Amino acid sequence: MKLTWQPIDNDGNAAGKPVVLALSSPRRGPGSKIVLESSWLHARLTETVTYPRAAEADQFERGNVQTTFAALVHCEFASYRECSQWCARLGNLLSGRGNLSVAYEEGGVDVLPRAVWQQIPVPAKLGLAVTINFTFTGGAVN
Repeated sequence: MKLTWQPIDNDGNAAGKPVVLALSSPRRGPGSKIVLESSWLHARLTETVTYPRAAEADQFERGNVQTTFAALVHCEFASYRECSQWCARLGNLLSGRGNLSVAYEEGGVDVLPRAVWQQIPVPAKLGLAVTINFTFTGGAVN
């Protein structure tokens, strides 16, 4: 699996160089960024209307679709310094909005458009490696 973040401007046009967050090869060693697990969460905005003395409430769909993608990525580096710098600068690499591309080894690509990252907790580094849990939220998947 390959995860790529393409920063975009307010009109949806590319606004900077793409950032590769994960790549399925090399599998081990310096430079490896392997997706250990990933998940999708799809949500639709709804509204609940209750009526006085009614037996039940009505649900109305508002049509807005929100998709959340989460991935646990294991990254290995050539030096502790390189690992520390990448972790410290990660938030700046992914600033603003972007399109998140998820390319599968078997073929095919899903794009989470107009996405923003919600959180990127960076746990303690284990020597030359760190495992990061990325969470992105955007519109409907293309």
